[in-house]
Amino acid sequence: MRADETTNPDDKPANKRAKDPAEDPAINTAIAPATTWRAMPDGLLLRTPGRRTLWIDGDPERLQGPRIAVIGSRTPSEPQVALAAALCAAISQAGALVCSGGALGIDGVAHRNALIAGGATAVVSPVAIDRSYPLRHARLFEEVRERGVVISPFAPDTAAQRSHFRVRNTV
Repeated sequence: MRADETTNPDDKPANKRAKDPAEDPAINTAIAPATTWRAMPDGLLLRTPGRRTLWIDGDPERLQGPRIAVIGSRTPSEPQVALAAALCAAISQAGALVCSGGALGIDGVAHRNALIAGGATAVVSPVAIDRSYPLRHARLFEEVRERGVVISPFAPDTAAQRSHFRVRNTV
């Protein structure tokens, strides 16, 4: 197996659609006081400094049960890709949710192989849930929305900014 992903500084978020949570029942929101920890489904703890709403697109029930975070290089070697693919397939087959950031490299491998194995995955996104970042993962994000969940601390139509990655990492 090889990594068919490369880092491209020209990747920009896709402005796919703006959703208003009051008008779209597919978007669920969870309110958390700023800079506090909040218990989410099945004991998941969530820290959202400076943010009051966690935007969720997909099935929030996917957050129930065991969750495993898988992160890694944006430019992995072939053995690293093979290891991540096998690991995420096994995690999914064991019934756990594979969580990652949707980035190029290992994150994309994690999400893709969780879905290939018939499991679910969660993308914790550095942009709004109505966008995909990086753009080349737009199709992957759509599949995750259908069979998993995309989570973001940013309101719809929020573009990527350097500081958003640190905020995303607190979710």
